[in-house]
This record gives sequence, structure tokens and C-alpha cells, in this order.
Amino acid sequence: FSEGSDIAQSRSMGKEFLMNTDGSQVRLAAILGSMGVGLGAAGAHGRVHDIVAATGRLAEWNTAVEYHLIHSVVLLVLAAIGRNLSRFCTVAWNLIFFGIVFFSGSLYVMGLTGVKWLGAITGWLILALGAGRGAGSSIR
Repeated sequence: FSEGSDIAQSRSMGKEFLMNTDGSQVRLAAILGSMGVGLGAAGAHGRVHDIVAATGRLAEWNTAVEYHLIHSVVLLVLAAIGRNLSRFCTVAWNLIFFGIVFFSGSLYVMGLTGVKWLGAITGWLILALGAGRGAGSSIR
């Protein structure tokens, strides 16, 4: 393989959502991890804790933080090995990213507002995104 073909291959992979070789995935995973730490601290202390405790949703908040942090680490790992297993890592990275946003995000909103119906919608939304992503990736 020549250097030119590697660049062309990297550019074609760049068409995938959020997957590239310039380190932005690592940075985004690190930002998500930092946000998870901050949201965990906010849920454990001060005004946010008081709001979440008043809605009776501390368990949901803690679950959101736990999944958020664990999956942020998984994103870092996938970004680090993405060059070796690019197609698999691209799909996995994207699904996990959206899983953090929608799953943990809906639990954070539930914790702050007490709105219960978000959990059911989020599960179906993530399933639809995964099915759509799977269907779209097989079309070439």
C-alpha cells in the first residue's frame, strides 16, 4: 500500500459520521467523559442534587452518570483502535455516542423534571437509530 492510498482510504472513512483520523473522536470522548464527571458531581451536591432529590429520581440520575462514564471510556478505546478495525469501530462508536446522548440524556431530563414517559421513547428511538444505521451500512 502506498501513502496515497492510505490517505484516500482515510478520506473515504471520514464520510462516516464522527469517524476520522484527526483525533476529534478522542477529544469528543474526553469531553463526554468530563461532562459525565461534572453531571455526577452536580447530582451529588448542591442545587442539582436538591432538584433531582425533589423529583425522587436520584437513582435514574446515578444510572445516567454510570452509563455515561462507562460508555465514554468505551468511546476512547474505539477511537484508539479505530484505525485497525475502521468499519466496525465506526458503526460501534456512532451507536454508543448516540446511546449516551439519548439514553443518559433522557435520564438526566427525567431526573430534573420528573417526566416519566421519556424512558420508553428513548428505548425505541435508540432501537430505531440502530436499525436504520444497520440498514444504511449494508447498502453500497
